[in-house]
Amino acid sequence: MEWGGPSGGFRGGIDIDLTPADLLRFSVRYGSRHRNRDFERDYKQWSSQDDSTTYYTSISNFSRGGDYYSINLDYRHTFPKEGHEISSQINFDKREGDEESLNELLDELGSKTSGQISTESGPRTRSEFKVDYVLPVNEDDRIEAGYQSRYMLSDDKNSMSNWNAQSNTYVLQDSFSHTTDYTDLIQSSYLIYAGNVSSLEFQVGLRGEYTYRLIKLIGEDEEFTIDRWNIYPTFHTSYQMSNGQQLMASYTRRIYRARGWQLEPFLTWMDAYNVRRGNPGLKPQYIDSYEAGYQKTIGKSLLSLEAYYRVTHNKVERIRTVYEKDIFLMTFENVGQDYALGTELMLALFPTKWWNLNIMGNIYDYRVEGNLYGQSFDEGSFNWSTRVN
Repeated sequence: MEWGGPSGGFRGGIDIDLTPADLLRFSVRYGSRHRNRDFERDYKQWSSQDDSTTYYTSISNFSRGGDYYSINLDYRHTFPKEGHEISSQINFDKREGDEESLNELLDELGSKTSGQISTESGPRTRSEFKVDYVLPVNEDDRIEAGYQSRYMLSDDKNSMSNWNAQSNTYVLQDSFSHTTDYTDLIQSSYLIYAGNVSSLEFQVGLRGEYTYRLIKLIGEDEEFTIDRWNIYPTFHTSYQMSNGQQLMASYTRRIYRARGWQLEPFLTWMDAYNVRRGNPGLKPQYIDSYEAGYQKTIGKSLLSLEAYYRVTHNKVERIRTVYEKDIFLMTFENVGQDYALGTELMLALFPTKWWNLNIMGNIYDYRVEGNLYGQSFDEGSFNWSTRVN
């Protein structure tokens, strides 16, 4: 068992050999985390009506903290045949979160002209269970299968108060104070077959996933739901040639889910002139990736050339609009699809025993196509980059 960490707490664990083939592992962590950030920005405001210029200073303070604990239980059983095993894992964690954001705007004399205090608090619990099974078919082939379930609940209460110069206090704004319940359930299972035929190695996989997400604004009769099934196929292959040469090809379909703060449907003040609001209706991004490559080893050196084509569905973009006079609103939207077609070259050299030189280059064409607020979001660019280590 260990004590310590930036904010205190402890963690510990124990391994138990039930039998020579069975291992049980138990661990627990408990502690608290605290984070604080301060910002100061200077602004110059100019008016075309009277050609006047005014200077302001925006002061921001952000703090977050809370207690947390997690419990983990792992079990593994190995069968007599080498590589044949089954393993499972159960995880449970809970955290208490308290967050406060303070923004104040000062004039040239240091007097407060406006201010906002945004708070967010509430518990979040998450549980996860998964089991993985590996079965060798023969000396080179194997079958892998598994199941995973993830379940998360959170209850977030947020409030906002504005500075009142007449009373010299912050006044709570009921219309900007909300309670949000967040439920997220993901269940998935997968099946993989990997093997080789002579110099050809391959791996074929399929993962099925059920997602249920519910974001409910308490007292406002508003809900945002995702309830769907998805299939994610994968395919990888490589062919070993003579003289250290290798050909490779793959296809994968992946998902990128929005982070929690991107879904929060309430305002968070970043400074006096910028606010952020999440989008609870945001859909996850799906990425189809096609890749083909060639590798050749020359002694210790390596030459790698890869071509790729990637398509992102439900493309998520940061959107900046006007919230009110002199204030920008930043949020997130699904705008359509994007495409990237390119090639990447890497050369690893060892000129001497003490010198390792890596040269990398990437060239690709990028396009995004979609509509936002009734306007076309289409654009494209040709890009390149190089890197030397």
